[in-house]
Amino acid sequence: MTDHTLAKRTFESIGLIVIGYFLFALTDSLQKYFGAQGFSVNYIIVYCAGASLIFSTSSIFFMKGLKGFIPRKSIKLHALRAALMIIGSYAIVTALQMIPLAQFYGIVFSIPFLISLGAIIMFKEHPGMQRWIAISVGFVGVWIVANPDFSNINPGILWAVLASFSIAASSLVARKMGPGEFMPIYPFLIHAGILMVNSFFVEEYTIPSPWLITLFLCAGFCLFFAMICITIAYTIAPLAAIPAPFQYTQIIWGILFGYFIFNEMIDPRSIIGICIIIASGIYLIWREYVNNRSRQRNKFRSYTRP
Repeated sequence: MTDHTLAKRTFESIGLIVIGYFLFALTDSLQKYFGAQGFSVNYIIVYCAGASLIFSTSSIFFMKGLKGFIPRKSIKLHALRAALMIIGSYAIVTALQMIPLAQFYGIVFSIPFLISLGAIIMFKEHPGMQRWIAISVGFVGVWIVANPDFSNINPGILWAVLASFSIAASSLVARKMGPGEFMPIYPFLIHAGILMVNSFFVEEYTIPSPWLITLFLCAGFCLFFAMICITIAYTIAPLAAIPAPFQYTQIIWGILFGYFIFNEMIDPRSIIGICIIIASGIYLIWREYVNNRSRQRNKFRSYTRP
């Protein structure tokens, strides 16, 4: 691979990851807005998941036909991922109605640390002392952002924590599945499960105004396209550590959307906690980059050793 190709893939992966997390932040803002309009959590989830299914179903059918709806990977793992995201989606939408966007993102940014801990259990990884320190510091940052008052704790914080665990577990299952799956099948199966389960809990279906229907379709498109962007970004990146730090751009969108749309002010304590989380997260990613380069060098030497 030439230097030009490497540079091209690097910039493309960074661009896609930034777009993907912008779309996720936009989706979260829309879901928060729907709650402010009086829609129930289940109603919001059903309409957003249904809108996403329109795009994922269309893309699968036109790209692969009916055979594209048959998963290549274990259906049990797909079902487990869907179950985890059913829990996660409910926790996300509920938390968004209770706490500011910036605080929500500060808590869910614990996901990289939860994935690191989960990898120790699932994949028998053995992190060094430096990684343990980074994980510990990251959780300190999350604690600062959450700012728990045990005498009067905001339930939204607990929902955000549950969302973090669900998403982290789903990511670990995806890692266990490995590459080779047709990309649009991921959002299709996840949102199909979310739609089926939550549809039983909507007390009354009403037809939204044309403006709200447009926003629901926009949220569904953002959900679908964000997943595709992020998946492609990690697929084409020369190293996964290159686009990974740019996931933290989501907090910028969260602060901006929270301020301009919902008049949410971020306090200095939260800013300090978010900076700690981002710094420790980027350090974890950098360590993974260094370790990966070291493994590649050792592998190359083993091949070239006389």
